[in-house]
Parts: sequence; C-alpha cells; structure tokens
Amino acid sequence: MALTGISALAVYKGLDRLEPIRKELVARDPSFKNDIANFKTRVKEVEDVDDLLDDYRLLSTVLEAYGLESEINKRGFIKEILISDPTDPESLVNRANDNRYRDLAVDLRAYAGVNTLKSSDFAAKVESRLTQIRFEKSLDAESPGIRQAIRFQQEAANIKSPFDILGNPILRDVALGATGLPLEIVYQTVEAQGRTLEKRLDFEKFQDPKYVDRVIQQYLI
Repeated sequence: MALTGISALAVYKGLDRLEPIRKELVARDPSFKNDIANFKTRVKEVEDVDDLLDDYRLLSTVLEAYGLESEINKRGFIKEILISDPTDPESLVNRANDNRYRDLAVDLRAYAGVNTLKSSDFAAKVESRLTQIRFEKSLDAESPGIRQAIRFQQEAANIKSPFDILGNPILRDVALGATGLPLEIVYQTVEAQGRTLEKRLDFEKFQDPKYVDRVIQQYLI
C-alpha cells in the first residue's frame, strides 16, 4: 500500500487502519527476516560486551531497534553507556540525557554481563522494536515527518518536563516544529532551552491524548 502524494497529516489520521497492514509487510520483508535470523544466530557466540561491539552487523541490528543506528561508529561511548548501571543516578547512561540509550541499557543490563543479550526475551524485544522502527521508516520515506509524529504519540505520556523532550532528538524535533521554534535553539544551554519550551507547551497536559494530538497535528501542518 503505497502512500506517495499523501500528506503526513493524512497518514497520521489514518494510522489505526494502516499500522497492521504495513507491519505485516515489514515482517514478510526478506531483509527484515534475514536480519532477525542473523541476530538470533550470532548472538549465541557473544561472550562479553566487546564481542557485541566487534560484530558490526549484530551491533547494527541492536542499535537500529533502539533508534540508535546513527551512533554505530561511537563504539567507545556505546560500551561505557552499556556497562554503566541505569539504577545509579550518577552513571553515564543517566548523565547522557538520551532516553534511547537509557532504554537500551535498562533492557540489556550489560553491566551485569551478556545473559540478557543472549536471552529469548531480549531477542523477542529486538524483533518487536525493529518491526516498529522499520514500519515507521517505511511510512516516513513516503510521508516525511510521520515517524517523528508516531514516536511523539507513543512517548508523550512519559513527558514530565522540558528535559524529557530535550533528551530525545525525535521528541525535540516535534516540539520545536509544533511551537515554531528554530533548531538553532539547541546552541543555548539546556536550562535556557527548557525555559523556552515551558513558555510554549503545557507540560501538565501530556497525559491528555487530545492535547498530544493537537501538538502533533501542529507539527505536521
């Protein structure tokens, strides 16, 4: 089901109908099936975090599942993030202010070894997340902006402060677009960015789907 020529706003409004159809197409895609099969085979050989980092394809699959595919060349930083303890407020993963990395660190528990990485539960999580990511990418390739809109909708209920937005590039892009703020705001201090967003968005309303919907539609217009 091609969506060429359909606006991102129209696609967003029709997501309930489109999602199951497009996810089924992703699941049947030979490239997707090959990546998942490769992950399940090669992860069995991993003995430590370095083995994961040294296997480019394996690492690529894991990172893509968490929206971090562009970080593939930051192996030193990735290692430090993965082996840091997400339960420690002072650990690198919490100081990095990037929820994508934190989600990966929490799910992988690499600070405690690689047993979680090699588990069937983690494999299922990678497959589910990768399906979602590629579904979003397939829509975004035809209707730019829809991927950001979907991610914002999914994560909005967890937004409690400006820093929850600023720590996630996708949430930040939607917030800036919806409020008409320029991308150059990122050159300000995090505190200054936060104060600016507080003037444009009502952070007490992100639990309200209708408010979230208005923000997203403003972004897509």
